[in-house]
Amino acid sequence: MPYKETGDMDISLCGADVVYWTRLQRERFASHNFTSDFSIGLKQLKILSDDAIVLHPLPRNEELQREVDSDPRAQYFKQVENGLYVRMVLLDRAAGKN
Repeated sequence: MPYKETGDMDISLCGADVVYWTRLQRERFASHNFTSDFSIGLKQLKILSDDAIVLHPLPRNEELQREVDSDPRAQYFKQVENGLYVRMVLLDRAAGKN
């Protein structure tokens, strides 16, 4: 899969089909505030196409603003729900049940 590396988050979001965002590990960057540089909010949603989706493993910090939750492209709550069902099946199978 071809890719292009950039330091501009907005360029990366333009044309993206799926955005998988994770939390920044502040403990690794104690001397810099990356929150404003790597946060998805309403401005970033305007860049995304109407059929793009935003995923996040949760829990979140400031990297995913609460105002994104109501956007139909925000699919992370569904993602977490689906993960719950997958884990339930895996535990059921591990217990020897079908």
